[in-house]
Amino acid sequence: MIRFACHCTFEFALQDEMAGALIQCPRCGKLNDIPTLGDLANISQDGTYKIEDAPPPESVEKITLAYQGGLNEAARGQIDLRPDYDLINMAGEPSADPLQITAAPKYDPESGELIRPMEVTPLAEPPVEILPVAKAALHYAADQEDHVPTMLTVAAALLWGINLFVLVMILFLHVVLQTVFTVMGIFPFIFLAGVLLVIVLAGHYGNVVDETGPQNRDELPRPMRDVQFYDDIWHPFIQLSQALIISFGPAGLADYFYPQAQWLVTMLLLAGAFIFPAAFLAAVTSGSLNNLRPDRLWSVVRVTGGRYLFLVVVGLVGAYTYYYGWITFTMQWRGMFSRSPSTSVWHSAWFAYSFLALGIYLAHYFCWCLGLAYRSGHEQFNWVLQRYARRNPLDVVGRRAAPRGGYVRPAQQRALAGGAKAARLPSGPAASGGQNDGSGQSR
Repeated sequence: MIRFACHCTFEFALQDEMAGALIQCPRCGKLNDIPTLGDLANISQDGTYKIEDAPPPESVEKITLAYQGGLNEAARGQIDLRPDYDLINMAGEPSADPLQITAAPKYDPESGELIRPMEVTPLAEPPVEILPVAKAALHYAADQEDHVPTMLTVAAALLWGINLFVLVMILFLHVVLQTVFTVMGIFPFIFLAGVLLVIVLAGHYGNVVDETGPQNRDELPRPMRDVQFYDDIWHPFIQLSQALIISFGPAGLADYFYPQAQWLVTMLLLAGAFIFPAAFLAAVTSGSLNNLRPDRLWSVVRVTGGRYLFLVVVGLVGAYTYYYGWITFTMQWRGMFSRSPSTSVWHSAWFAYSFLALGIYLAHYFCWCLGLAYRSGHEQFNWVLQRYARRNPLDVVGRRAAPRGGYVRPAQQRALAGGAKAARLPSGPAASGGQNDGSGQSR
């Protein structure tokens, strides 16, 4: 029989098999743990556990000495059981240097002989033969950190190799396009072919900016690039259209609603020509329409600096030459089918082809320079929704780290490996995506 009292002095009398269970007091309603048979002797009459007197200090010292880790003496502290020099010298090492002793001596368990370390002479490493490595055959596969093109070298590179072939192909597509427009009056159904050619040509210039900028290539892409309709034709065309609408849309609206205010139209056209390089670059390379906001376009102008004014001049000259060459080429082409062709030297075939070829050349030069502007300053553009570009930590030794990180497009993130030729930290503050907070994360 288990007998114990509740805290309210109510006494329980229970069977032995109920030991360790719970029971509710019928007087106070509290739950009580039924003590085991071994705990009955330690429970007082009021239901609480008995508290024994503390052991004397001598017993505490003995218990501490018995249960603590290692051996201990009250006066000397922990006992050091490691052998000293004298013991080692007595064991057969009379010249043992105390500074060279790193471990206790070891003895053979059968003979009792001291085990000495065996001297091992390392083998001489065979000479490493340096295997010759072939130089990269493809231009874009070579290391391009040592020969980054400039705006001056680009002008010459356009007239060489694959770049010249691309220019010839684009000129040929213009001839095909003009042929389609000429015979469209006879065969109206080929109008769609002409529209597709216009989209292909416009998208090609967007591909040039993308290849020479985020893709880090130093040559022109072939027309239609990988022949994927959305990525290589339609999407670049839409990006160029967005830049044209943002830059020259206000001038078109002003000419439509206020045709008599030509001074206003002229001012808006000049303003559109100034903002078009930044709008075209942001539309193609930033990956977000949010970066076409005026303050973010102005960051492109501010970071690019004097080179931006050069881009504006090249864009104006290239646009005028391209437009005049196309008009002259159209008049010369249609004059071939008319009864009274023009005999003016300004409408001759060589003049038309020359101006059109020069316009195509300047258009590609303008787009390639835009790509170089992206490669040299995109880390400082105040753009949003960019992905952080990793850098080699060895490059920041001895230099002040910039308060904000550099960013690239999510679709064209470059895997920057460690080494001396990794991407450099910008000399000034870099864009951290919209409202920069210096944390290295975009908002």
